[in-house]
Amino acid sequence: MEQSLFGPLRLVLDKKILQEMQTDVMVLPANGVLRTDAGNIIYFCRPTLSATARVANSIIDSKNKSSSRRHTVFFVTKKTMMCESVMSEMGVPEVEMKTLHLDLIALDRDVLSLELPDVYRNFVVGGDPSDLLHVATSLMKLQTLYGVIPKVRHVPSCDV
Repeated sequence: MEQSLFGPLRLVLDKKILQEMQTDVMVLPANGVLRTDAGNIIYFCRPTLSATARVANSIIDSKNKSSSRRHTVFFVTKKTMMCESVMSEMGVPEVEMKTLHLDLIALDRDVLSLELPDVYRNFVVGGDPSDLLHVATSLMKLQTLYGVIPKVRHVPSCDV
C-alpha cells in the first residue's frame, strides 16, 4: 500500500475482518521489495509514474521469487493508460489492474474528505480537469443521499 493511502484506507478497512482473513496490510517500501510469503498480493496506489514504477518493481521481484503468486493492483480513483504502459514497458507479467473509486471518507461526524491531495495542482498547474469529475460525482452522490445542496461554492479559477 502506498504511504499516502495508508491513513484513508485504514479508516475504511475493518481491522477485525482483516485479521480473521489472515491479511496483513503493509506499506510498500521505497525500494519496492516486499517481505511476504503470501500467495495473493494486492497493491493500492495512486496513478502516478513513481508509484506505478515501485509497484512494477515489487511485482517483478515477487514473480522472480515465486511464479505462483497472484498480483492485483488497485489504482485509487482511476486507472490511466500511463499506468498500463509503465507496467508493460517494465515487463510486468500478467497482472490484474483495477480501479478503486474511493469516494468521500468520513474523518469525523461533520468532516468529509476525498483524499485527493494533488487535485488543485493537477488542474491549475497541469491543466488536467479529470480529477474534477471525481469531485463532481462525489457531490452528486452526496446530494442523492441527503437532498440538493442549496449553495455550492467554487473557486473561480477552476471554472471549466
